[in-house]
Amino acid sequence: MLSKEYALALFDFSRDLNKLDLIFDEFKVFADSIKENDGFINIMSHPKINVGEKKELIKDILKSFDVDFKYFIYVLIDNGRFEIINIVYDEFVSLINKDNNIMVVKVFTKEKINSSKQDELKQKLESIHKKKIKLEPIVDNTVIGGIRLEFNGKILDDTFKRKLEDLKSKLV
Repeated sequence: MLSKEYALALFDFSRDLNKLDLIFDEFKVFADSIKENDGFINIMSHPKINVGEKKELIKDILKSFDVDFKYFIYVLIDNGRFEIINIVYDEFVSLINKDNNIMVVKVFTKEKINSSKQDELKQKLESIHKKKIKLEPIVDNTVIGGIRLEFNGKILDDTFKRKLEDLKSKLV
């Protein structure tokens, strides 16, 4: 996957320069701002806007950012790959999490769970998986009750809906 290759190149380069934290922070700010402005990727990927104009726009937007991060963005522009920037960012975050032994767990519940329940869940998962856990709580109206966890491509579904479906399949 091309996005993974770009993310790995940025990760290795940033680590070699001892700029991993800086590049991560700047990439996060940039990626978050892009996600808030849907049309920006369309502008940066438009074939009628030449590479020089795109680089000038990035130069103006990222004027206070690290020069190496800007050059990485220029490489994406030069190669006509700016449209994958959000995927590259997600892959970059995954590499950082893996390097720091962090596992991201999405927690789906009907209502927002309080911080003490989050801490309790985090401690249980850390003791089971021997990794630092980063919880991403998500309020999901399709959850009737209970909890669903998603991590590392796995789903642990302990929701009432799942239990009812299991019961229904046993009765039929």
